Amino acid sequence: MVHFYFGEAAQYYVGANNCAWHCLPSSSRLGVPNKATAKREAKIAASGLTPLDYLLGVFRDEQRNPDERLKAATAAAPYVHPRLATVEV
Repeated sequence: MVHFYFGEAAQYYVGANNCAWHCLPSSSRLGVPNKATAKREAKIAASGLTPLDYLLGVFRDEQRNPDERLKAATAAAPYVHPRLATVEV
């Protein structure tokens, strides 16, 4: 028998062997990165250069090919300038 309850104050899970939610693999827990993701994020943070910073650097480098600069700007745009949403007035 499996029971699920994800309320505001509590997370409750009981599986077939009466295991609590902490027995689930980390991929089943919301908001908890797995070991590979945590390692990759730590490596990026330690280097000081995020992928967005790299793309912006390519975009701003006037010595690069204009096609490369355009591709970098296109890839970075959604992270810098969010799309406008329609709003009812």
